[in-house]
Amino acid sequence: MLTLIMLRASRSIVLSLSVLFSVCLVCGCGATSGIPVEAVSGTVTLNGQPIESALVIFKPQSDGRTASGYTLADGSFQLSTSGASRSGAMIGNYDVLISKKIEVDSHGKPIQFDSNEVYDPNPKPQKRGKMVSQIPDRYNDPSEPLLTANVQDGSNHFEFKLEK
Repeated sequence: MLTLIMLRASRSIVLSLSVLFSVCLVCGCGATSGIPVEAVSGTVTLNGQPIESALVIFKPQSDGRTASGYTLADGSFQLSTSGASRSGAMIGNYDVLISKKIEVDSHGKPIQFDSNEVYDPNPKPQKRGKMVSQIPDRYNDPSEPLLTANVQDGSNHFEFKLEK
């Protein structure tokens, strides 16, 4: 009798698991394509000139995820969002923050780093330079953002024309 009950329970479990597995295969259970985003690109200029290596941040005004990207030599950028399967930002309204900081020496000259420098496992301590903003700080103030953007369904392109 006990064997018959266990056999029926085993069949029930196997049938339940088979149905669950089939549903997962059909529905794609567990396979996600990431969060939904729309393509976002644009350009950043400062006093009419494209600015390279500026950080562009789209900070959501309500729910959502922050999107960011860096500008290229021509001032163009594309945004990426963590957890998305492709480049872009979620649909919604954003505060836009733009910054670019460089390290300068005691004379105010930009410190150049040599990417071909030989790796030294025991480097000598060096005095760090001072970080200087290349873009007015008012464009990177999260408490009083000057720039906004509305990301909509489809492709989005923004032009940010900054002034010193």
